[in-house]
Amino acid sequence: MLRLIRLTPSTSFRAFHSFKEAAVALNIKRQSFVTPLSEPAVVSVGDVFAGKYTVAKLLGTGTRSSIWLVQARNAGEAVYAMKVLAPNAIFNGEAIMELDALTTVSNKTSSPESKHICGMVDSFEHLDKASGKKYRCFVTPAMGPNVSEISKATGGFSPTLHRRFCAQVLVALRFLHEDCNLIHADLKPDNIFLGGSPVEEGKTCSISLNELEERSSFFLGDLGEAVGNDGDNPQEIQAIRLRAPEVILGMPFDEKADIFSFAAMAYELATASHLFDPWWNKLASGLDAPETHLSQMDALLGPFPHELIRQSRSHNDYFDVEKGTLKKGRALYSATLKDLLLKTKARLSTEELTCLSDFLSKGLALDPAKRWGAWQLLEHPWLEGCSTTVRR
Repeated sequence: MLRLIRLTPSTSFRAFHSFKEAAVALNIKRQSFVTPLSEPAVVSVGDVFAGKYTVAKLLGTGTRSSIWLVQARNAGEAVYAMKVLAPNAIFNGEAIMELDALTTVSNKTSSPESKHICGMVDSFEHLDKASGKKYRCFVTPAMGPNVSEISKATGGFSPTLHRRFCAQVLVALRFLHEDCNLIHADLKPDNIFLGGSPVEEGKTCSISLNELEERSSFFLGDLGEAVGNDGDNPQEIQAIRLRAPEVILGMPFDEKADIFSFAAMAYELATASHLFDPWWNKLASGLDAPETHLSQMDALLGPFPHELIRQSRSHNDYFDVEKGTLKKGRALYSATLKDLLLKTKARLSTEELTCLSDFLSKGLALDPAKRWGAWQLLEHPWLEGCSTTVRR
């Protein structure tokens, strides 16, 4: 069996298409550990949590948590992922927010659209007798590699896989937005998972390309940053490169902020390159990250609507309000979204390229009021005939 090793993005993307009909396997490696920002929980292999979960191995670490593979005692070979939050997360409200979001989702599982959300199986507080500290734990279904890891192995998604991914994530977002009244607020490839066997940190798994394209199921996970869609939300949300313009500008936001992140991420997976780079040419341009980001948005998607500028709390920082133009960086960028797609090595026909460009544009509208919702994007021609069948 031929093994596809990570090459440069354009080369591996071409290889992905060239070997599409062959029995090709991807070697997908788990990402490196993240250095915790707070004191991690003390967990060891063999520990028993809540009297029913035996810790088997470490799957990964986050800035404020660790993820462990656990086996349910007295439940055969059933395995789950257990997220253990750092002790201070209980006291600063993070655990409560995540528990609220997971509980809301779990109470709606009768909806068929919940099938692409990685929901909660169990939740409890664990008391470490040695230290006297309490840890909040969430138990969820065990998942395969995340989309960031898959994309690094493929160097970009083929049109078939891209459509499948987009359709399934949009089903998850529609459920989250409409049934649960929640905003994910941290949508990125790292937080979307392939169904299947979990991969231990630092280890490699092999997945058939045909299986990936034809039978894969994706699940939206990590609701640690999720907030209610009630207008009373924090301003610092989202991965910076995927941040919506209304968030950058300090405006109230709703579920459409998730849609912007989704569309920017969908571009990345189609092209194996970032749509926005807020730190690009920082020294030469003299712009800070928000100024650079807004300049790139203005060139690719602009101009910014006057109404959006007026609603922004920080419009005087970035805009000449009378002219409705950016104060800095107006002439730095000139490419359009379609220009960028044309420069990629993706094997798309002219018709497919136009369709993908239109799909992305609908999700990247600068004005949230004109940005399409998840249900509208699901009806776009780019996703015609896509499957949302779940395979764990």
